[in-house]
Amino acid sequence: MASSSGTSAGKTPNPLTQLLGFAGERRMLTYLGCALSAVSMLVSFGPYVCIWLVARDLIAVAPDWGAATGIAAYGWWAFGLAAASILIYFAGLMCTHLAAFRCASNMRKRTTDHLMHASLGYFDTHASGALRRVVDGCAAETEGLLAHKLPDTAGSIAMILGMLVLFFVFDWRLGLACLASVVISLACMFYMMGGRGMDFMTRYMESLMGPHRGRVRARENLRDARAGIARDLRVHRGFLQQGQDPLGAGGPQPGGVRGEASGWRRPECGVGV
Repeated sequence: MASSSGTSAGKTPNPLTQLLGFAGERRMLTYLGCALSAVSMLVSFGPYVCIWLVARDLIAVAPDWGAATGIAAYGWWAFGLAAASILIYFAGLMCTHLAAFRCASNMRKRTTDHLMHASLGYFDTHASGALRRVVDGCAAETEGLLAHKLPDTAGSIAMILGMLVLFFVFDWRLGLACLASVVISLACMFYMMGGRGMDFMTRYMESLMGPHRGRVRARENLRDARAGIARDLRVHRGFLQQGQDPLGAGGPQPGGVRGEASGWRRPECGVGV
C-alpha cells in the first residue's frame, strides 16, 4: 500500500493536463474544439468524393454527356459540404480560443498572486520588466498551443485516417499506388532531415544565430530595465500628485528619478536625455 501510494505521489503529471487545469470548467471546450476540427477535416473530403462521382457518371455515358443528369446535384452537395466544413472548423476554433483565453488569464492571476507573497529580496535580484515579460509572454504563448496547434493536430490525425479509408474504398489498386508514393516521400524526408542532414542543419542554424545572441540578450536586458524605469517614473508621479516625495528630502537633487534615469542611460546606452 505504501509503495503504490509513493509511486502515485512521485508520478509526474502530464504537462498538457496541468496546462488545461488553468482553464477550469472551460477545459471541456478544448476537447470539443479538437473533435469539431477532426469532423471538419472528414467533411472536407466530401467535395472530392463528389468530383469523383461526377467523373464516374460522365465517363459512364460518354460521349452522350446529356445523359448524366445527376451532375448538378453532386455540385450542390460539394458546395454544401465545403461550406459545412468551414463552419464546423470555425466553431471548433471558437471553442479552443475561449478555453485558451481563460487559461492565459488564470495563469496571469495565479502568477501575480504568487509574486505578491514573494519576499522583497526577490525583487532586488529580478527586474520588474523581466518578470512582466515572463508572465505575459509565457501566458500568451499558451494561446498558440491550445487554440491552434491542438485542433490542427486532431485534424491532421483525422485526415490521415480518412485518406487511408478513401484509398481502398473506391479502388484498392489506386489506393496502393497513392500509399506507395506517400511512403517514398516520407522516406526521402527522413533521409534529408536525419543523420548528417540534421547535424548540418544544426551547425548551420548555430552559425547564423551565434553573432546575434549577445545583441539579443543585451537588447532584452535593456528593454527590461527601460520598462522598470518607466514604471518607477509613473509611481513617482503618482506620489508627487498626492503632495508626497518618495525619495525624501535627502534624495538625489536635482532631477529626482529623472536624474537617476539620465545617469543610467548615459553609460549604459551611450545617449543623453
